[in-house]
Amino acid sequence: MGSLIRVEQLTKQYLTDTVKTSALNKVDLSIENGEFVSIFGKSGSGKSTLLSILGLLDRPSSGKYFLRNIDTSILKNNQLAALRNKYIGFIFQQFNLIDSMTVLGNVCLPLIYAGVDTKTAHTKAMKVLAELDMQNRELHKPSQLSGGQQQRVAIARALINEPALLLVDEPTGNLDRKNSERVMDILSQLHQHGRTICLVTHDADYAARASRIIELNDGEIVSE
Repeated sequence: MGSLIRVEQLTKQYLTDTVKTSALNKVDLSIENGEFVSIFGKSGSGKSTLLSILGLLDRPSSGKYFLRNIDTSILKNNQLAALRNKYIGFIFQQFNLIDSMTVLGNVCLPLIYAGVDTKTAHTKAMKVLAELDMQNRELHKPSQLSGGQQQRVAIARALINEPALLLVDEPTGNLDRKNSERVMDILSQLHQHGRTICLVTHDADYAARASRIIELNDGEIVSE
């Protein structure tokens, strides 16, 4: 075990029309290797902002964020992008699949960005798709799939680089209850196999599926 993520006094402020809004206020947090943590809170609590910073998609206004003991605050944008591709897998509410590409092409993308040859990428992608029972859909386009199937493709894409950290943002938001339960079961299984998962959700039942719940309100941790 050991801290995969450590944030210290993390603050994020937005300035609009001379009005300063604080989305995060001096947040301290650590996530250990192999943990399944849910960040729970109502809309506007700061949880998506925190996830964006943890995913190196946004920078804090102040404070420190260490990923694998690397101080991300001193890195340039291209270094952050390389770190993100190496260590982090994302699963979004909106799936974020590329409509013009096949399932196989979508899942291969992170490997192609990392410089892996096409044949190796295809082989690895088919293995991950098979684990998610999507191996017979590899030549379909996203528009030919149900919402639940699209989310499983998105999960396969997130797993393809074998990331140290899975960041999951409201993964059931566009799904019915049956498909939502299936997605949560997949996340639980991934955790049982040693994956480190950070889940953002406003659903108390799904937050409770994690081994640790962190509740945010008005940009601050109010319970853990």
